[in-house]
Amino acid sequence: MLTLDAEVRARDAVVNALTAAGYRTVPSTKWDQSGSTPITDLKNAIVAVSRRIGVRPTTVVVSRPVWEVLIEHPQVADRLKFTNAIFSTEILARWLEVREVVIGDMVMNTAVEGDTPNLQHVWGDRVVIAFVPQRPAINQPAFGYRPTLSNFVVERYRDEPSRSTVIRVRHETAEVITAPDAGHLLDDVLASV
Repeated sequence: MLTLDAEVRARDAVVNALTAAGYRTVPSTKWDQSGSTPITDLKNAIVAVSRRIGVRPTTVVVSRPVWEVLIEHPQVADRLKFTNAIFSTEILARWLEVREVVIGDMVMNTAVEGDTPNLQHVWGDRVVIAFVPQRPAINQPAFGYRPTLSNFVVERYRDEPSRSTVIRVRHETAEVITAPDAGHLLDDVLASV
C-alpha cells in the first residue's frame, strides 16, 4: 500500500509540474487510431527536452496500456518487418536513443470501498520523458528526486488494554520535481482509455 501510495504521489507530482510548466502535449491523432505516429511523437518530445536543457533525456516511462498499443502499432511493425526481433523496452530505448524505457505497471482500485473493484493503471494513458542521471547526487541536476528519510520502518508493540499487537509501518519520503524543464508529458495518447 505504501508503494502504491508513493507511485500515485509521483504521478501527481509529475503531471502537475509538467502541466503547470507548459510541457504537456496531447497527440492530435491518438496512438490507437489509424494514421498515428507514436515513435515520431516520442522523438519530438525528446528533442523538445534536449533543446530546453542542452542534454538528451535519459528515461521514458510508458504506462502499460500505452505499451500494449505500441507493441501492435503499424509504425513499430514497419520498423521490425525485416528483422527477427521482438519489440522490447530495449529496442525502443535504442530507437529513441535513451538509456532506459520503463513500463508503469502499477494498478489501483478506484472504486468506493464496498463497491465492485474498478482497477485502473496508475499512469493511465501517459508517457513521461525525463532527464534522470545515472548516479543521483546532491549537486546533480535531474527532472526530479524522491528523497527518503527512512525506508519502510516497521514498529511492533503490544497494546494490553485492547489485547492486540500493533504493527505500524512508516515510509518517510517525498516526490520533488526539481527541474520541470528536464521533462515532457505526452498525455491522453489513447482514445480507448
